[in-house]
Amino acid sequence: MELLAKWRPRIRKPYRALLLTGAHGIAGWEHSGHLGADEWRTSADELVGTLIRMVTAESRP
Repeated sequence: MELLAKWRPRIRKPYRALLLTGAHGIAGWEHSGHLGADEWRTSADELVGTLIRMVTAESRP
């Protein structure tokens, strides 16, 4: 979450909402067992990190 804290002041609100809802969905999938490493070949941490990098790159003014 240090990466998100670094970029938060620069991220516009719609992108913040995207980060929160995306991370929530990823956590839900992981908790329910739908985010299996065998099928998706990734982890929740990797997905959240990718989402943060994508949003911060896209939302720069």
